[in-house]
Amino acid sequence: MIKFFRKIRQNLLSEGKTIKYLKYALGEIILVVIGILIALQVNNWNEERKNYAKEQTLLLALQQEFDGNLERLKNTITVNNERITNCLLLLHELSPEESSLSHSQISKLWLNALSKDAVYRPSLGALNEAIASGNLSIIHNREIATFLSAWQSELDRIGIQEMAVKNQRLLCFERTKEIGNMRMVLQAIENDLGKELQESPFEDTNKDLLRSKAFESDLVTFLGTSNHLESGFLIPLKERLEHFLTLVKKELDHD
Repeated sequence: MIKFFRKIRQNLLSEGKTIKYLKYALGEIILVVIGILIALQVNNWNEERKNYAKEQTLLLALQQEFDGNLERLKNTITVNNERITNCLLLLHELSPEESSLSHSQISKLWLNALSKDAVYRPSLGALNEAIASGNLSIIHNREIATFLSAWQSELDRIGIQEMAVKNQRLLCFERTKEIGNMRMVLQAIENDLGKELQESPFEDTNKDLLRSKAFESDLVTFLGTSNHLESGFLIPLKERLEHFLTLVKKELDHD
């Protein structure tokens, strides 16, 4: 093909047809440029198709991971909400007067309010892999990409509040050991440890704990930090996570 065009040019020059030669050469250049542009466009289409396929695969993996993370978050909210409810029940029994509840009833109230830990630990496998490989850049939806980029900072913020709750919970434990009788609490646990423990030989009981203003302050602070964890962090994150999953589903439905 190249030899054919070259022969035409040589014939035009040899015949003295300079103007026709120039027109022909210009047309040849235009054809070459058009060919290059078409090749580039085809290459761009192929790259876009490959990136789209990679994006869809990534979004599907993220959807599966964050569906599970949403369920974990809901479970954390449930545990924290139960803890708040039981904290209020325990607070209701605090009084300067000696409680009419049995030692077993007090222990169960204490356990329901203070034994459970509400900590959110989501899966990060697909997201971390996307970040490490630089594949977050192939996500066209900026709102999705922004959410994913800010995910770790969201977890860090929650972690700080979770630590505040944990510290207040530990203060309640310390106050119980100081004023009450932790052995009586453990006896109420329905496992091997609770069954093996004999009755305490000491006179101190958790009825003393229910008359303590210091324990009341510890419990109220624990309740406040737990409530703030839920209303200020867990519930807002749940709403953002649900919105994120809605956006991801729309992107996958485009396929």
